Amino acid sequence: MARLEGVFCPTVTFFDAQGGLDVATFEEHLHHLMDAGLQGVVPLGTMGEFTLLTDAERRTLAEASVHAVGGKGKVIVGTGSPSTDTAVALSLHAQDVGADAVVVVTPFYMKPNRDGLRRHYEALHRAVGIPVLAYNLPSFAGYSLDNEVVVELAREGVLQGLKDTEGNLAKDLALVAELPKDFTLLTGADPIFLGLTLQGGSGGILGTSNFFPATVEEMYRSVREGNVKRAAEIQAGVARLSEAIGTGAFPAATKYIVEKVWGHPAHLRLPVTPLSEAERSRVDAILKEFLGSWK
Repeated sequence: MARLEGVFCPTVTFFDAQGGLDVATFEEHLHHLMDAGLQGVVPLGTMGEFTLLTDAERRTLAEASVHAVGGKGKVIVGTGSPSTDTAVALSLHAQDVGADAVVVVTPFYMKPNRDGLRRHYEALHRAVGIPVLAYNLPSFAGYSLDNEVVVELAREGVLQGLKDTEGNLAKDLALVAELPKDFTLLTGADPIFLGLTLQGGSGGILGTSNFFPATVEEMYRSVREGNVKRAAEIQAGVARLSEAIGTGAFPAATKYIVEKVWGHPAHLRLPVTPLSEAERSRVDAILKEFLGSWK
């Protein structure tokens, strides 16, 4: 498979008022994203609250994602788990229902050593025939995936890509210099999207695309067309909006904004709780700068 490029949305998961999955609203949200011109979606990641879902619910949303996108873009399903066996089983299911790739966060809670990390991704590579992307998220996993391990696994063909949410542009650019040309390197840190994409990265899996997908896609298109000035203007706004996303218990702020922009109910599942009045005011103040012109 060719390198994945562009802007992909780490879509939120929707719950009904009773706490169950709201698959209809989830699919409607994906339709909004694809209509806005994004290159694809990434369900069941951190933004999608995958750790709060049962394996059955994760399978349901993987199937719903492929159905909703309907071939209009790529579907990269989050199949990460502390357990290698569970990650393999979820990845096989994603492949079976038609996902284009899987993205697998480094095992967390039971933190593996270097050998354990290698064997985790090697098991995934042996099991599935679709691309496997690693997912580096040190703020949640508790450790950072070393560049050296990524490069080794990439050159061996075990990994076909990486979503890196560490936000360290210098570290990512060092990867660009060493990775195979067809390797997918996507940032999950919205503020460094432009810097990475201009210097050889593939694009990003950007949380802000949940509520301003067309404008975030314009940032990527501007890069491709050589309009760096326009891309930089959008990047400045995206960086500011990322501050809003980080407000409160993650991902409550993103769901709050999604409800304001699209009208989709922002029900949460414990232990995630709604924004406080002060937190809502902070998010509203940031949104006020952009909502009128960016929707």
